[in-house]
Order: sequence, then structure tokens, then C-alpha cells
Amino acid sequence: MGPYRRDGRRFRAEYLFRISRAESHSQGDGEVSRRASDDRRAGTLRGAEAGADVVTFHYEATYNPKGCIEMIRNAGAKVGVSIKPATSVEVLRDILPQIDLVLIMSVEPGFGGQAFIPASLEKIAQLRALADELGTETIIEVDGGVKQSNAARVIDAGADVLVMGTGLFRAEDPKAVVQSVMG
Repeated sequence: MGPYRRDGRRFRAEYLFRISRAESHSQGDGEVSRRASDDRRAGTLRGAEAGADVVTFHYEATYNPKGCIEMIRNAGAKVGVSIKPATSVEVLRDILPQIDLVLIMSVEPGFGGQAFIPASLEKIAQLRALADELGTETIIEVDGGVKQSNAARVIDAGADVLVMGTGLFRAEDPKAVVQSVMG
């Protein structure tokens, strides 16, 4: 299973470019994990050249998000920005019109199986309102603690794409979970 949009269309490979620190991330359906690198530009270019549609960077990992956006665009990919649970959506106000996707981390990144942080629902709604206010068509993706029992609330808050790891792979009937979430 991979990330799906609210309209049911599936994204092709998304290159998760984690430059904040070495992190593990489940490998599957085109997701690629990278270790922090001194040569971030080369890593970004490799992701785009490998055919990634979207290159996502952690907002907290750079002092120059506009430079990251420009580098990714110049490499021919769409731009994704990931924000951690403690980061306000307001930090994205000035750059949101230049972003194709925002990944809201609904757990602290680093390992699977964490519980969904309920305050993430308000953050999703705030980001949806900000995108509407600015007239952008930014895709909102949510990763961390998403499972069958909370997927509808995450979608209702404004998410377009849900990333399910443990909530899917530890389910007794993963196919039923997907069918339930896809409605």
C-alpha cells in the first residue's frame, strides 16, 4: 500500500528526503529513505533524477526553505515540505503558494507504531484553511498513527493523502482496512 489522495488516485514514487538526521522509514511502494548527508543538493537531484514526482524536505532541517524549494523545482520535481508536530502551520504562510504538498507529521518522526497526536486534527484544519485563504491547491498528506479508527476524522479535517504503516500492516485484514478507508 502506498499513499492515496482523497479522490482515490495513487501517487507514484515519493522520495522522502530526510535531511534533519538519520531516520528509518518503512520501505515500500517507491518510498526511499536517505541518511543525512553533507551533500544535500546531490541527494535531492538523485531523487528527482530517479523519477520521483515529489521531493519532500523537513522544514525544520533548513535555514533556507525557499532555497530548497528552488533546488527541487530546478531538478524537475514537485515540492513537498514536512512539518513536525510542534511546528505551526503559520511558518508555511510565505512559501505555501510555492509548495505542491505539505506532509503533516502526526507523530514525532523516527519510528513506527506511535499513537496519533490528536492536536494534529486542528493543525490539518488550520493548514486547509490557510491553503483556501491563499487560493492554493496544496495537497495535505498526513503520516503517523493513522489507522482505520481515525482515518475519517483525518480526512474530514482536510487531509488529501493518508500514509498508513502500522495501522495497516498490523491489521488482521489489511484489505478490509483499505476498503473501509477508501469508502
